[in-house]
Amino acid sequence: MNPKTEKMNETIERTPINRLILVGNGFDLAHGMKTSYKDFVLGYFQKCCKEAIDEFEPSLRKNDQFIYNYDLFSISVNSSAQKEYLLKIPVNNFVDIRNLFVDKSLYSKNTYTIDIHSELFKEIFNKLLHKNWVDIENYYYEELIKILSPTKNPYNPRGEIKVEKLLKLNNTFDKIKHALENYLSSVDVPKEVEGLRHFIYEEAMSDTTKPEKKFELKNQMILNFNYTKTTQIYERTNADVIHIHGELSNENNPIIFGYGDERDETYEKLEKAKVEGVFTHIKSFDYFKTDNYSRLLAFLESEFDVYIMGHSCGLSDRTLLSTIFEHDKCRFIKIFYYKDETEYRKTTYEISRHFTDKALMRKRVLPITQCKPMPQSSTVPKTN
Repeated sequence: MNPKTEKMNETIERTPINRLILVGNGFDLAHGMKTSYKDFVLGYFQKCCKEAIDEFEPSLRKNDQFIYNYDLFSISVNSSAQKEYLLKIPVNNFVDIRNLFVDKSLYSKNTYTIDIHSELFKEIFNKLLHKNWVDIENYYYEELIKILSPTKNPYNPRGEIKVEKLLKLNNTFDKIKHALENYLSSVDVPKEVEGLRHFIYEEAMSDTTKPEKKFELKNQMILNFNYTKTTQIYERTNADVIHIHGELSNENNPIIFGYGDERDETYEKLEKAKVEGVFTHIKSFDYFKTDNYSRLLAFLESEFDVYIMGHSCGLSDRTLLSTIFEHDKCRFIKIFYYKDETEYRKTTYEISRHFTDKALMRKRVLPITQCKPMPQSSTVPKTN
């Protein structure tokens, strides 16, 4: 048998393997996009404050104050304020904004104050102020469980679920979702980053990194958890792309924003609660809006590898991620982590929450020696 025939036979005998690439917000951040929840909340405040300042015309008003109402908060402007002074008021960070609604003395100095409408959004802001990070979806679920687990007190002697609180929570979350979609729509999609392009094509979308030579990469799917279109600048014709949580400005694939952990021990409270609205923002039911989930399940019917790029693997996606990670056809999970070993470990902590069989988790997650950090736009060398 000549060498050419031997090579053909070797190719035929290699087992075809599919690859599923999970893309999360870290992918957008690697491109320098301001798409974190912190960026969103700060950007929302800045946008509304700018609109209030732009609309401010004291010469046309005689009231003591001007009030500008927005979905999540309102701005009160002193009628004696000068627009030139207002333009100099800093709203560059959360401390600046905190001062505008905590330090009321500023209001007497020809400035304005902020009043946040809902407790949910106020707590989200406070967490960002003190911890610099917040999972809005997870925090919504925590507040939902509190409403469904009322304690008896003089104002609620029977410990009954207050439906009006549930409706208010869902209404606020709807407004946050709408504001988030508007904010992300204003974030420009970056141009292709050369270092990331090479990394994606050579590391994630080729078969050069497979541990065993007897396997051959066949079909590829990018499961994009972001609402943005960043992955489009790297798409290839041989990779199916599913925007599992929807896309911005696409009524045929509306964004899915909520919580998705049916394994949580408190989830049973939702199922037993005999009030309307408990499932309004649970992701599992939003997946029925499109065929995205069924397309993913069909892809998982053949042996596949999982590559994680910029996804934190948090509990808000536990239902979906558990389905993938614990699937009988899953061979291994490879992490392209942010920056260093500490971030790799954090991702493994989150991944472990999606496994009921911890021995299986240790078998499937590749060690850091077989994983790599994902290039970031600030560290990628410029090309001519």
